[in-house]
Amino acid sequence: MKGRFFSNGIFAGQFRQLRIIGIIGCVLYVLFGVFCSIGINISQLRMEEYSPDSFSLYVENVNGVFLCTVQLLIPLIFVPLLMLTAFHFLTKRNSSDFYHALPVKREAMYTGTLAAVFVWAFIITVLPLLVMWAVCLPLKAVNFAFTELLKAALNTLTGCLFMIGVMALGINISGTLFTNIISSGIVLLLPRFVMVMFWVISGAMITDSVIDYHFVRLMLYGNPLTKTIYSAVMYGEEAVDRFVLSGIAAGAVEGLAYIIAGGVFFKLRKSESASMSSVSRAVQSVIRHLLALVLSTIASVFVVEYICCKDSDEFVIFMAVLFYVLSLVVYFLYELITTRRWKSAAKSARQLPFLGGATAVIFAVMCFISINGNEYRMNAENAEYIKIIGVSRLWGEENFLDDGDFPAEIRSGDIKKLIAKAYNSSADGEVYHSAGTVAVAIRENGVTRKRYVRLNEADMGSVLGEIYDIVGVDISQKLPDIKNSAENYRVGLYWNIIDPCDLTAEEVERVYYVLRSEILESENYAVFLYGMREKTLCVLELRGYEDMFGIELPIGVTTPKTFKFVQELIREHNTARGFAEIYETVFNRNFDTVDVNGCISFVSDEYNDVIYYGVSTYSEENGGDETELSKIYEILKKYDPYGDPEGENVIIESSSWYYGENARAFGVYNLSGSDMNKLWNIIEGGEED
Repeated sequence: MKGRFFSNGIFAGQFRQLRIIGIIGCVLYVLFGVFCSIGINISQLRMEEYSPDSFSLYVENVNGVFLCTVQLLIPLIFVPLLMLTAFHFLTKRNSSDFYHALPVKREAMYTGTLAAVFVWAFIITVLPLLVMWAVCLPLKAVNFAFTELLKAALNTLTGCLFMIGVMALGINISGTLFTNIISSGIVLLLPRFVMVMFWVISGAMITDSVIDYHFVRLMLYGNPLTKTIYSAVMYGEEAVDRFVLSGIAAGAVEGLAYIIAGGVFFKLRKSESASMSSVSRAVQSVIRHLLALVLSTIASVFVVEYICCKDSDEFVIFMAVLFYVLSLVVYFLYELITTRRWKSAAKSARQLPFLGGATAVIFAVMCFISINGNEYRMNAENAEYIKIIGVSRLWGEENFLDDGDFPAEIRSGDIKKLIAKAYNSSADGEVYHSAGTVAVAIRENGVTRKRYVRLNEADMGSVLGEIYDIVGVDISQKLPDIKNSAENYRVGLYWNIIDPCDLTAEEVERVYYVLRSEILESENYAVFLYGMREKTLCVLELRGYEDMFGIELPIGVTTPKTFKFVQELIREHNTARGFAEIYETVFNRNFDTVDVNGCISFVSDEYNDVIYYGVSTYSEENGGDETELSKIYEILKKYDPYGDPEGENVIIESSSWYYGENARAFGVYNLSGSDMNKLWNIIEGGEED
């Protein structure tokens, strides 16, 4: 009982005290493991009836997928229950006097109690795994994935250690059950909430600002508990695939830091702190100010937005006033609930200048960051270099450049001028056609600024071409000649519109070689590898089986030769089936019902979009209405359905009609400016003129 840093007696006593919660947790998880394993086995055995020859393929791995979400309850529910029960004596004056009178060092009492909680958490986590392993041994259709389950258990235990630290600190700075929960919630949520606020505020205040990748990882994956919660919410059953051991160390270190801080408060607190809202008035004041400061900071964001954003309106001010009022309400309400004295709540008003001062400082910093950040314009001559952080919306780009392949510095004067022009145009608020986004780090006058820059296809191709030259990408090695090793490759064509026809495997291979030749003959082949989905007719996918090679190549306005070749193949399959021909064929017949589905895409640079429409038209006696289709028909019937993809106002119309057979229409139309406006008005539901 008299150990300096650990007490076996305290550990044994607390372990017995927590047995009810611990046994309930063990029983629940053991039952889940047993029924989960048997249920999977029964489900998988049914597959043998449908495919007896390949039944071995249907053996299911019992892995972390079945436990990750359920095991979240251990650190989130069972650990808080264990901690609140173990330290319940700190909220009752008689119990607190008794424990403080025990001839045991404070350090030993603290570590013995935490050890009892962690051992129960360990048993609740590991015991079901042992039971599942024993149950799975005789089962035919399940396999116990030991490594994956061990990884899931390790993440859970680290989450338990982290939560033990959170609760230890929260409990030991307050003296009632309510404040135990509130203060623990602050310790758990406030640091990450502040990070989220910083992320959102920075993005709202500075146009196109880029938050550092490592900061985002820290915010989302700082420890296994928050990482698992985020993964489970975002990815569901796929969360188990995102379990990585890199978060274990961070979570353990953070949990241990909280445990040490909680131990300091445990040693300093007095017996009379029991049933008090906090161990001291200073701690009470800090908690009260932190809660109010979060809301007042949100209010300040709205004020900064109103000052710096030209498009702000009165609603922004309304939200600012609302959150400032809520900040004051929370400030006084917390004091009233925790002390249950109107007099204490009134006295807390004396400290309002501290809240006002902290709010003013944060507001001033936000204004400084916002004004200076938004006034920045890139000067290509002063820029030392730029670094590409990431490129978005690329078809198959990951097959040419890995994350680590981007060069550290790009010093090309032309590229710097290109980036400067694109960024400054966007920052000035001008209408600038956005065909893609590049995250860049701009080094200028000794300062590095990270921004998003939107580029069109040609500019994107220039940037990527420069990167390829620096890195040394050999595009010919990425586009192999597959004729002599066709069995090792598979080529597929996937339409971004309604399929205009069914191309044979031989025709798809011919498309590949036309596209390959067009790319290799280009001086800047990067242009052909980039394109928005809205400007892509189809995607050619090449897969290699031996080295798991895979690449996706867009076919659209940036690949005119291949585009025209695909048009020729479509023409061969769909003779004279443009929109106008199909329209007349369908509506000259007296069908009771005709279902029409289709899409219009490549609607020029000004109207860059894909529009899907679905219409059911009926004969007049059934009250049918074909007004929209008739208007589209009146526009398109004047044009050749196999137009030039490089011309102006290019649209692609792809449709299918069902009237006893499935007829498909396809056409590339080069509309005049006036007809383009008419078509867009019809699509938007406006007037034709």
